[in-house]
This record gives sequence, structure tokens and C-alpha cells, in this order.
Amino acid sequence: MDQVHKRLTTWQVKVMFKEYCQGLLDRPSIEEILGIGRSRFFALLNKYLHDPNGFYITYERASRPGLPACVDTEIEKELMLE
Repeated sequence: MDQVHKRLTTWQVKVMFKEYCQGLLDRPSIEEILGIGRSRFFALLNKYLHDPNGFYITYERASRPGLPACVDTEIEKELMLE
């Protein structure tokens, strides 16, 4: 199953948690919609309850995946020698 942030928007998840807190939705239903387990549900709910306005499920990577530029250069040098 895809990651939550790739399938749903932050707004959609916020609405589900808000309705859960109001007693309109139950936990198993939300877990099924989100495709997550109980522990992940409570981790996200805890994050939401601490800061509902600042809650988000998307994220930015801190570093680019792959090798550092210096390693790329070394590999290129070695390949040129061959």
C-alpha cells in the first residue's frame, strides 16, 4: 500500500481526526481508510492533538538520495582510467 501522504492530503487526514475527536468516526474505520495500523494511528493522532493547525503529513527530504558529489567524481576518475 502507498504511503499516506501520497494517497491523501493533510486536510483530509485533519478532517478525519477532527471527526474522530468529536465521536463521529471510529478508529478502525480511519485506520482502514488510511491503510495504517493502530500504533501509527495513535502516533498521528498525538501529533494532530499537540498542534492541529501545524499538523501535516507531507515532508521534505533533508538530503538528496544518492552518493555525494565527491564519490561521483572519484568513480568517474576510476572509470576513465579503465
